[in-house]
Amino acid sequence: MKSMKNPPALVRLVMESACLLFNEKEDWPSAQKLLGMMNFKEMLIDFKVESVPEKKWKKYKETYLGNAEYNEDKVKSVSTAALAIYTWASASEKFY
Repeated sequence: MKSMKNPPALVRLVMESACLLFNEKEDWPSAQKLLGMMNFKEMLIDFKVESVPEKKWKKYKETYLGNAEYNEDKVKSVSTAALAIYTWASASEKFY
């Protein structure tokens, strides 16, 4: 995904949600930077939901979960890689 110059809107949306949770700017260049980190997989595995401020969780719920396009079936139809990130983010929110 990181090599995409202009990803599908849904891929961008999923990655912007991950950027929010990792306290990065919610844009595609920041998403590419995040994806390019050598330890990105470990960052996902070791993620601490309690490290995300309440205000960010509220934004996640309103901006992303509140978006009808942001759902498993639609993400799955666009990108399996984005589906993995979507699944991580939505599971993190449920755990929170």
